[in-house]
Amino acid sequence: MSEKINALIDKILTKLNLIKFRELIIYIIVGGLTTVVDWAVFFLLDKIIPPIPIPEIIELVTPNIIPYTIAWFAAVVFAYFANKLLVFRYGKGNNAKTFISFLVSRILSLAIAIAFDVVLTSEIVGICMNKYVVKLISSVVVVIFNYVVGKWIVFRKNKNEQTGENQETEGENKDE
Repeated sequence: MSEKINALIDKILTKLNLIKFRELIIYIIVGGLTTVVDWAVFFLLDKIIPPIPIPEIIELVTPNIIPYTIAWFAAVVFAYFANKLLVFRYGKGNNAKTFISFLVSRILSLAIAIAFDVVLTSEIVGICMNKYVVKLISSVVVVIFNYVVGKWIVFRKNKNEQTGENQETEGENKDE
């Protein structure tokens, strides 16, 4: 299924003369969709599901820890498969190791988002910005961080894979 989607993406980007920016364009789209998943789950937890009681000290420091964490997890699951199959086309390798590496990088992302929340919405710090504005700011920082980590650490291809990929692409172009 992902091969058909990738072929369609390649065809569209080739017609638009944007194929050389494929990875970045698809990452931005996947990042946007991941953000939608994250925000949708966060919104549902914040507006529809009754608040989950948490200890007062945690509520004081970071009142949004439960919705942030659950929304984060939903976004991570979506992002792993979308990045693996569509952005970085990383079909080979140890899937468990890759997922753990991806999960660890996303735990760092969660820590970044929570740090923004603590610093910018907490009564202790005294800034008390709107939680949705803070989420927007942290989302931008997290998307950039995730791309760098995904490209250079999690889904990094060794030289043989890169060479093989380039040869396949060149061979496909000769046939057309």
